[in-house]
Amino acid sequence: MGFSLRLVLGIASMICTAYAEAQAGGGAIHGNSGGLGLSDWIPPAFCGEADCPEYTVWQKSHQFEARRYKPSTWVATMVEADKLDAALPEGLKRLDDYIAGGNEAKEQLACTLPVMAVYPLEGHPHKGSRTNYTVAIYLPYNKQDEPPKPTSNQLFIFNGPNVDMYVRMYREPASQARVVEEVRDLAAALEHAGHDYVKGEVHAAMYGCAEAGVCASGSDTVSSLGAALLQGGVSGGCRHPHNEVWLRSPQPPSSATAREVE
Repeated sequence: MGFSLRLVLGIASMICTAYAEAQAGGGAIHGNSGGLGLSDWIPPAFCGEADCPEYTVWQKSHQFEARRYKPSTWVATMVEADKLDAALPEGLKRLDDYIAGGNEAKEQLACTLPVMAVYPLEGHPHKGSRTNYTVAIYLPYNKQDEPPKPTSNQLFIFNGPNVDMYVRMYREPASQARVVEEVRDLAAALEHAGHDYVKGEVHAAMYGCAEAGVCASGSDTVSSLGAALLQGGVSGGCRHPHNEVWLRSPQPPSSATAREVE
């Protein structure tokens, strides 16, 4: 990382102080920005210093958050593997090449969060059947409107829509077994609350330990970040990374008002 422990701790302290309100609310937006990356978007603390997708929270409980995400742009690749733990390193190796200059503009891009894996939840996670995992990284704010075109035919640009996501947060490494467990808990909570969601598909959003310095130096690679996400540790001794599972609402976003649920 190139950071001393004192500097890492200092960065973490500043982030936690600056984003205390966002951290307490699990993500917040102040005002209504007309686009991504504007000054009224206050990222949650788990984004650290990295650019991350903009959202509002319109419903919240101790078991999940309902978030409304603004349109967003990602670079992605598809990996065939038997589990997330195998798909993530291969996908991030390809994406690493892209942000290191493997694009038509030959631009080096900043580290962003989260690392996203989207895949179907079919069958038992330990049977060894192979499936397609879409592994993606969010593009920096200044590249959202004009993303550099990948030079590799294994990569593609994906435009995420304005969408409602139901989100469950957890503080453990993002193994496939853990993701399955969290999805089951999230699905049960949504059914109890009367919410419909898209069945058989999961978004595993991995932030790692951004508040402890991940992405802060501007020199981190997504493949080294991926290793930290799976192992649950980064430079500085983080043992409780921030990770999430998302289930998508089948309904288009509406003018829902924020409320608390049990």
